[in-house]
Amino acid sequence: MVEQASALYEQNNSEQMEEAIALLQTALTQYTQRQDIGGQAFVLTNLSLLYQKQGNWTAAQAHLDQSLKLLNQQPKSPDTLNLLAQTWSVQGQLSLNLGHFRPALKAWENSTQYYQQIRQPLRAIETQINQTLALQNLGLYREALNRILQLNPPLLQLPNSPLKATGIQQLAQIIRLLGDVPELTQYFSTEGDYLDHSERLLKQSLQILEETPSPALKPAILLELGNTLQAKYYQKKDLNSRLFYEKIDSRFIEESSNLLQILSQTIDTYQQVIESPLTPPLLNIQAQTNRLQMLLDFSQHTDEIAGNQDLIQKNLALLATELQNLEPLLFKIALLEQHNLSHQLLYAKLKLAHALTESQPKDFAQAAPQLLEQVIEQSTLINNHQTQSYAKGYLGTWYEKQHQWPLAQQLTQEALLLAQQMQSPELLYQWQWQLGRILAQRNQPKQAILAYQASLKSLDKVRLNLTALNNFDYPFLFRDDVEPVYRQFAQLLINQDDNPSLQQAAQIIEQLQVAELEDYLRCQLRNDQGVPLNDYIVQNNLNTAVISLIVLEDQVHGIVKFPKDEKFIHFARKADDIEAKVAEIRDHIKRKINSTVFSELYRLLIEPVEDNLQSNQISSLVFILDSELKNIPLNALYDGEQYLIEKYSLALNLGFNVLETSAIPLESKNIIAAGVSEENLGQIALPFVEKELSYIQSKFPQNTILKNQEFTPFSFKNALIQQSFNIVHLATHGMFKSDPNATYISAYKEKITLNQLSSILQTQGERTETPLDLLVLSACQTAIGDKRATLGLAGISIQSGARSTIASLFDINDAATAILISHFYDNLAEPEMTKGEALRQAQVQLLQNLDYRLPYFWSSYVLVGNWQ
Repeated sequence: MVEQASALYEQNNSEQMEEAIALLQTALTQYTQRQDIGGQAFVLTNLSLLYQKQGNWTAAQAHLDQSLKLLNQQPKSPDTLNLLAQTWSVQGQLSLNLGHFRPALKAWENSTQYYQQIRQPLRAIETQINQTLALQNLGLYREALNRILQLNPPLLQLPNSPLKATGIQQLAQIIRLLGDVPELTQYFSTEGDYLDHSERLLKQSLQILEETPSPALKPAILLELGNTLQAKYYQKKDLNSRLFYEKIDSRFIEESSNLLQILSQTIDTYQQVIESPLTPPLLNIQAQTNRLQMLLDFSQHTDEIAGNQDLIQKNLALLATELQNLEPLLFKIALLEQHNLSHQLLYAKLKLAHALTESQPKDFAQAAPQLLEQVIEQSTLINNHQTQSYAKGYLGTWYEKQHQWPLAQQLTQEALLLAQQMQSPELLYQWQWQLGRILAQRNQPKQAILAYQASLKSLDKVRLNLTALNNFDYPFLFRDDVEPVYRQFAQLLINQDDNPSLQQAAQIIEQLQVAELEDYLRCQLRNDQGVPLNDYIVQNNLNTAVISLIVLEDQVHGIVKFPKDEKFIHFARKADDIEAKVAEIRDHIKRKINSTVFSELYRLLIEPVEDNLQSNQISSLVFILDSELKNIPLNALYDGEQYLIEKYSLALNLGFNVLETSAIPLESKNIIAAGVSEENLGQIALPFVEKELSYIQSKFPQNTILKNQEFTPFSFKNALIQQSFNIVHLATHGMFKSDPNATYISAYKEKITLNQLSSILQTQGERTETPLDLLVLSACQTAIGDKRATLGLAGISIQSGARSTIASLFDINDAATAILISHFYDNLAEPEMTKGEALRQAQVQLLQNLDYRLPYFWSSYVLVGNWQ
């Protein structure tokens, strides 16, 4: 009878399920009459599986409880341990279906323990792989990865089998959610990012299934492949959008083509899942929902995509068809939830509702509230707080969009309470942020400020693992999901226009710069060394003003702090064309044109506090710059008589503490200078690099010079390993871009990427006995029009551990560079001379030379970090 029931179970038919249950209940009666405890437990566990298929969770749990009670009363023979292992494994699956992830994890851990005791290693590996499912749903991706890597024998050394295919599928999913993982480099012989690796693993898993037929597993692996390709789509879309808004035409067309290609691949993969007769109803719904979500997103960004218009229109037509077929999809969901309501199905409904909320036309969006209300009710039935919190929060979002503020606030607060009970920072941050927006709209600024503060505190816990913030694959991007929290909070604080609020707004601007840089570099940056900027100024009694500039909507806001005044000064100027002005000043400098834009930007950014700067006898300005303002050569701003550099020394701060500089005389410092003067990697020759390096060799008794063929990544790294240097000076072409993978400096016949350079320089920066006092990048440039390009410069500066970095924002005259560098080091050798003042004087000396008067020759250089 048990074998008959098992065969009926495999057919997955509702009528046959009832027949199977009847057979097992008869078997249970017979085992009970014979007092066969093992037989009773075995049948009870299998009845639980059948009830799970029907979605009868109460009966499923009751039968498992009864099975475990019987087994725990028995001596722990191998047969009993085997039954315990099986029963705990079924309990894990039941808990997972209900969204009870910690109990699921514990159940599978118990199962693994019992399988190991009876020496069934493959069964133990199967339950260890299952543990990773629970860990992923708990957001513990790193621990899930560790458990995969700790399998014995290792996963990839297992013989090809369905078990290996499933394990590789889980590894691929963890990589997709976790991102780049250094310890996994041994697994991948080919280059690529984490999504490339995930895709290759999934294709390997599918290949294994071809060799060891287990067709029922294929739809799940194909669905995960679709999810990985979807993640690549969002990754490409983010890059494509940046290129579009920053008007970088050369790469925009290429990346648009790549984006459309990924979109087509993803749609085709989901279509395979949908069309397969082996696909279970839940996976079919997930594939349809994921495809619809992506097409809806695509439809909202078609104006940002260049290239094949026929393909764009084809996808829009497919979306129209999908929306017309929404009713059949909703019916399919309703049919499944009648007999198998699981947390996976609730997540599919959440994703569908969230996507429809943003859809056009709005007729289809009207389905979202009903779906969310259903999820709230159904989450209560299976006691799933996580899906209930999401549903209430998203329903709050819906009413926020309808400007129904009281109802939006009530639902958001209910979602927040559930998130607090779960101690879930990824949910807390979203609902605290939403509550802040709603309270601000309801003119309750004090409460809104508290909500934003709480949101940033929660966000700090999770933003370094950005891909993990939505564990049902909703696309999470810094520009959409992190940056607005900081900007909205800064605007709210500035609107209060009181000193404590302005002080806090200045801090938020600093924190935004750090968050953006960490997102760019995809790593956590230390800020526990050194002294906070304003404290450093006070402690050293410096005549330095700090100017924080942020673009909010169509205004530039400035918050200024003077060293001997606790009061912050705020100004705002309308600047709806600020991006055009920044591009214009860069263009005019490069083309050696004098124009009004130099004065216009001065009036916009400096003139509002000019009198205060003079009355406070300020000699240095430290800027904390937002967005495209980072690309402004501030020293070239012109008041009608003088350039800004003629009045003040200038420095940029990236939101980090100021690191103390060494008091060693310049001539006693050890310097390594490397450069390429010849034509190299398709770049023009820099003949005056020879003069630059010769000057450094004569100026510094302790020097290491790497010129042309001598300057390779290996020789450079090796020199830094062998001895310590106070100064690293690189005189070679380089490019800073918004894509860290495209940021580099040129060694001889070879590029050194941002990650490679940072790694090499960190070797030097970590030496506390000889910290890196100064990094000079004398011939690099930021990509024109790329608003985030300066993040490449910032990344090198911060990751190197350099106290100060001097670099060029754009390509400048080679001869002028050699003269400016020699002036800089000569000035720096003077007693009591600071780096900021040495650079200022060098630039002034150059502009006073009639041959080099124009900003093109001297304005490119900026100082980042400690200006003393």
